[in-house]
Amino acid sequence: MAERALGKMLDLMERTVSLEFRVLGGRVFAHHAEADRLDRQTIELKCEQSGSFLTGSSVIIGDEHHDRVSLFAEDDEDRDEGKPVEMEDGWQLNQIATMLNIHEVDADWIAQSATKHDGKPLVGRFEYFPRINTDDGVVNDKRPSASAWIGVGPETFRLLRERMLEFKKWEFAVAIDVLFPEGTVESGFMGRTVRWDGSKPLDVQSARIVWTKEDWSPDFHAKECLAPKAKADAAYDPPREHLELISRIERLETQIQKLATPMWTAAVLLLVLIFLTKR
Repeated sequence: MAERALGKMLDLMERTVSLEFRVLGGRVFAHHAEADRLDRQTIELKCEQSGSFLTGSSVIIGDEHHDRVSLFAEDDEDRDEGKPVEMEDGWQLNQIATMLNIHEVDADWIAQSATKHDGKPLVGRFEYFPRINTDDGVVNDKRPSASAWIGVGPETFRLLRERMLEFKKWEFAVAIDVLFPEGTVESGFMGRTVRWDGSKPLDVQSARIVWTKEDWSPDFHAKECLAPKAKADAAYDPPREHLELISRIERLETQIQKLATPMWTAAVLLLVLIFLTKR
């Protein structure tokens, strides 16, 4: 019995993958009032999967055969015409947009959710939407999309809404822990690789929203010691020759000023004399 419980716990840990997202933008929706809830608002964030290259998780969804997405081109059409088009199977999550909806929930909602889901309330859901291309060309998606939602308490919701509306440059990141189906997660030296068909919505086990201000690293003092410190400039003590030269220049300037005063006086008197003589 204990071995079965341990095996189940290890299986859940293996299949739960933390997806980190950087926030690219967002908007707030205000909904009409209802009898049981007068103030209804939701937050939608446009996110892009991020994470470390060495320790992050690579998520490949579906098996659609499509053109390989260039990580450096500004647009899918921005490619060299002479080069052959590279193809790949499945879409990597970091190449498509993920729309995250955040709802405000309370204790009653959590209790009702726990009743519907065997005593454990639902944190959120993660879902994949393949791209749609119709024959008439009315709908022509360049890429698929992913969507997720999570529920947060009133205080957390207000904090997120105020901070999001106040700043133009987003300073927070989002992470959600998604439970993927059996056989979809592969562990390797460079991290974990997920190959998921994207057929059904997945449960979100937990979620985190992190704000970062200035230097939050715990090894700040260690980095400060390693950084070269600028040496304080010593007080400048000019040599004796320099002081003597400056003294001579000052004396010369004084003599020139004494000589210049009589010359200007004589010039003025000469001009006055010429003026009186002509009269």
